[in-house]
Amino acid sequence: MPGGEIVEKAIYPILDSLPFAVFFLDGDLRFSIVNKDFYEIAGLEARACVGRLFFELFVDSERLDAIEILSALQEGRTSEAYFEIHVRKENGRERCFAVHIVPVEEATERMAYAGGLQDISHWKSIEKKKGRLLEELASSNRELKEFTSIISHDLKAPLRSISSLAGWIRDDFAERLGEEGRENLDLLVERVRRMHARIEGIVRFSRCISLREKRAEVDVDSLLSETIKRISPPEGVRIVKESAFPVIFCERARLGEVFLNLIGNAVKAVNGQNGEIRLGACLEEDHWRFWVKDNGRGIPKEHQDRIFKLFQKVCPEDEGVGIGLTLARKVVEMDGGEISVDSSPGEGAVFSFTFPFAEDCLDPGLGTGEKLKRGGSPR
Repeated sequence: MPGGEIVEKAIYPILDSLPFAVFFLDGDLRFSIVNKDFYEIAGLEARACVGRLFFELFVDSERLDAIEILSALQEGRTSEAYFEIHVRKENGRERCFAVHIVPVEEATERMAYAGGLQDISHWKSIEKKKGRLLEELASSNRELKEFTSIISHDLKAPLRSISSLAGWIRDDFAERLGEEGRENLDLLVERVRRMHARIEGIVRFSRCISLREKRAEVDVDSLLSETIKRISPPEGVRIVKESAFPVIFCERARLGEVFLNLIGNAVKAVNGQNGEIRLGACLEEDHWRFWVKDNGRGIPKEHQDRIFKLFQKVCPEDEGVGIGLTLARKVVEMDGGEISVDSSPGEGAVFSFTFPFAEDCLDPGLGTGEKLKRGGSPR
């Protein structure tokens, strides 16, 4: 018995014991050796597979890409062939397989190429479901955007009318209304103003979480400087950067929204004459941690979970509608981070959040992050 045949017979039991389909092809891409898993997939007996061209069993005339890939392998224009095929079973169910074929290092007449099939039907099914879900999500986002826009317009218009009408009544019938009547109308106008602000807050919240921009390298130090200018802290409030800041890969506007709300809340919380707000960053294993620390009035423990909910404020007397922290948390969590607060009444507060670390986007000027506080605590 020739040596090649002895080798072939010796490998049959090994091939049949493998948990996936494998095969060998001759120089013309005809099947010469197949294992049990393979001919079960093909729906033929082993003897019926041998001698058949690969194209005959698996590649139809529409799969010109697969034919071209196999031709390139034969002609030496590529070192491997990788593509997908679909096999329809007797029950009508279609299965998808990934095909990988490479030249045999010490080729023989019958063993010029070796290949394998991997059933990827499950993953293809998941891909289809994912695609459908993404389409449904996109559709829902469009509907939500339209709904928010319509609600905003349809609610703000009558509110403006109510406010104007209340003002006219107060001015034109001031003497008849008396002091109490005027105060009630002023109260009505204030309630309308708050309602208008809430609607604006909802629109802002909706736009921020639905509007996505292209991710890019963002210099956090520069972003913070711009944010502080936007807030324009009152005289007597000191804002200090107590660490270096990295360059991270993110959506700039959304990160800016987080800092805008956290720093803005800190400005409200501090004493105007002795207020101090400290900003910092540190590297913790696989993420950055950023913090905004103030020496303001602090937050009671029982309110620290509530303040991240929509329309809930640290202090009811504060300006705003209680949407900033909700928005900040939503943006942070959408980027895979977490946000938290550490505070006690009269001892200020520290709001901190994490952001996933991308090594390929570290500021070259900071080396490997050693110039930042590594694992440092803002408290």
